[in-house]
Amino acid sequence: MKQVYKLLLLAMIACLTFAVSSCGNDEKDEPSGSKSTSLVINGQKAGKIYNAQCTTRGWSEEMGGGNTVSFDLMFEYDDEMTTFSISWPFKRSSLKKGMDLLDRDEPEDVTFRGTMQMEIDPRYENFGGEVIVQSISNDKIALKFVDFSFIKSSGNRAYIINGTVTYDLL
Repeated sequence: MKQVYKLLLLAMIACLTFAVSSCGNDEKDEPSGSKSTSLVINGQKAGKIYNAQCTTRGWSEEMGGGNTVSFDLMFEYDDEMTTFSISWPFKRSSLKKGMDLLDRDEPEDVTFRGTMQMEIDPRYENFGGEVIVQSISNDKIALKFVDFSFIKSSGNRAYIINGTVTYDLL
């Protein structure tokens, strides 16, 4: 009888070890598609990039014609999710390797905002530095920011960006 109790106790302990163990680890899960970056903003390295897209919009002749190419980025910075978008008034097909986008034209629109910032009109101006097309293919474009600077139009916030970002062409 003691033998049966011992076997029963061993079987219960064996089953209990499987019931309380887990297959996961304690490391933070990364969202799919996240990439590392060399982006440095005001001397602070940015975290993971979660979304980097280049899109274009065209306007009909009735609306004044023209095209806009936009570079949209979502990443970790300063302990929050941050978006940085910049657009220029020209066609994506005119982008060439080695081209400095600031030499060609000033950006049409720039936004830089954290998820905790509730800005109604986050406009920026006084652009400086370089934004160079480092490489371009059918599905990707890499921009290199060299001391790219801009100031909030109200004058209370300025940014200097350095590093390279690879955007998906959509």
